[in-house]
Amino acid sequence: MPERDVHLIFDLILKALGIISRETETESVHKRIDRGVKKFGPYHREEDYYHSEEGIRDWLNNLPKNVYQDTLTDLLRAGLGHLILDKVEEENPDFTLEELIFEALDLYIELGYDRFFFKPRRR
Repeated sequence: MPERDVHLIFDLILKALGIISRETETESVHKRIDRGVKKFGPYHREEDYYHSEEGIRDWLNNLPKNVYQDTLTDLLRAGLGHLILDKVEEENPDFTLEELIFEALDLYIELGYDRFFFKPRRR
């Protein structure tokens, strides 16, 4: 699993590309996704519900109602970046940081995550 700093570097790249807003604080989504590491250990990617797009969306739906939809979309996109980085790193453990970032960004764009939006459920 990449260190938190790697996820934050990836977020900075997404911000530089205009995929997420420069003002959005993204560390909270990474903390939520990684919360299951202690409980599930090395299997958290497979066993932790919040280490999935559906889990991220559910977490976002439970945030306070006064969070802007644009911010929720940014957090979703940052969370999806987290999942992609983990996947690429797991499949390519010998990648350098640069290779990891570029491969993850290519896959992120290929999957269309840069165009995903968050639409809250009605409460």
